[in-house]
Amino acid sequence: MSQPVHQAPLKAQDWRLLSVWVLFLAALRAASDREVDAFWMVREGLALLQGSPLVHPDVWSWAPVDRHFVPTSPLWQFALAQSWKWAGLHGVFLVSFTSIALALTLIAVLSRAIGAGPELTVGILITVSIVCGPLFVARAALPALTLFALLAFVATRQLDRIRHMPMALALGTSALWLGLTTSLGLWLHMSWSAYGPAAFVVVSVVAIFDRQMPMKKRLAVPAVAFASVMLAIGLGPRGFEVFADTARVAEACRDLVIEWMHPWSVSAYWLLLWLATGIALLAVAWWQHRRKVPWSDPAQLFVLLGIAAWGCGALATRFAATALFLGLPSLLVAAGRAAQSQANAKWMRDRLTPAYWRPVLWVLLLALAPLLVTQANHAYSSVTDPTLRELPPACRLFAKDDLSSPVLLARPDVRVWIDGRLDYWGRDRMLRADRYLHSKTDVAPDGSTCILVSTADRSGSYARLASTWRRIAAGNQVDVWIPRARKVATPEGLNAGA
Repeated sequence: MSQPVHQAPLKAQDWRLLSVWVLFLAALRAASDREVDAFWMVREGLALLQGSPLVHPDVWSWAPVDRHFVPTSPLWQFALAQSWKWAGLHGVFLVSFTSIALALTLIAVLSRAIGAGPELTVGILITVSIVCGPLFVARAALPALTLFALLAFVATRQLDRIRHMPMALALGTSALWLGLTTSLGLWLHMSWSAYGPAAFVVVSVVAIFDRQMPMKKRLAVPAVAFASVMLAIGLGPRGFEVFADTARVAEACRDLVIEWMHPWSVSAYWLLLWLATGIALLAVAWWQHRRKVPWSDPAQLFVLLGIAAWGCGALATRFAATALFLGLPSLLVAAGRAAQSQANAKWMRDRLTPAYWRPVLWVLLLALAPLLVTQANHAYSSVTDPTLRELPPACRLFAKDDLSSPVLLARPDVRVWIDGRLDYWGRDRMLRADRYLHSKTDVAPDGSTCILVSTADRSGSYARLASTWRRIAAGNQVDVWIPRARKVATPEGLNAGA
């Protein structure tokens, strides 16, 4: 059986290298974030802080659909709203930065636990921050995944203690730990309707296949884990309705939103990335199996979790990034060991030493520092765009969902037809919005009194709009249009999609 990895304690210079890179990468990713969902989440969080019920009718639209809005991440919305009240956009940046920094810290701890030195750990962090870029945004999916990965890692680390605890204490500790984590996860993000059962599977597998644990305890731990997860879900913000909510979100976004598309439906890049990830994970899993690495070893467990996420990635690209997040540390540690074993030439052996890479990493950090400054100067520019002030007061807006979301925070007087709450709007509204955006005649729903157009679409949109609309403001990111002759809102328009 494979022996556990024993790493030498980190020296002060190692701590400095790792901590500076974690903070730098977290700041760079947060500053580079172009995700706009955070803005409508701030406004939703502010409403919750003022006493709005968790599930409620829509109050932001001039044409709401016939369903209530169900939040997918209430705790995240609370955090964003509170940070906004405290420090405005700087507070939102801090929440995003903290979320990313915690995720990278966990990756660093996991990498060290499975045998990576400080320099390779930094390489893993850089790689994860690049290839898992879609995860590192101001959305609750990242801290939800981090919490799940933390739970799985702790399960491997606490196994020896559970073995030697009295039965009642072992079961009580397992139930409390798993139940509280699942409860927190459900408030953090709806994805814990899947992560909770997955955590039960992880704990069960680790316990059942641990031959050093008494058989009664090996069977009792999974039973208690299942009960605690189901109890946490039942007492969660949506109870067992969370499963129906999750299915509704997936169905609404299927084949319409990139993260819910098959990899081969998005682009050749995503297809190749998905295939390469699967091949690499399966190869490392087979190599570990040949070396008899136990399932409770984090190097093996996280590869298996990555394979499970990769399988789900065939249905939705969002899980391909999850697979990489979970499996990359094991992949790169295995690749590093393979490179060292095959390094016959002296020049290659020299370039695989910490002494070679440490100064390189410090120089790279200095070289990338101006990029952080540049990105920070343009962070959250979509919500600070002065062009949004040119929207007529209380106008009824039609725009792409990613253009409408910043308006909800920057101009709360303006009502929208669609925004980033795509699970609320549903497939019919998303399909109708796409038809309007590509139609040469019906360019907006009846009742619209203002339109936002991205400057990237300026040439095509100008020809479509010029005959019946006029541009009143042109900015660096969006243009504002209003009707040449004011349209009168009709019942059909105001209730479109209801």
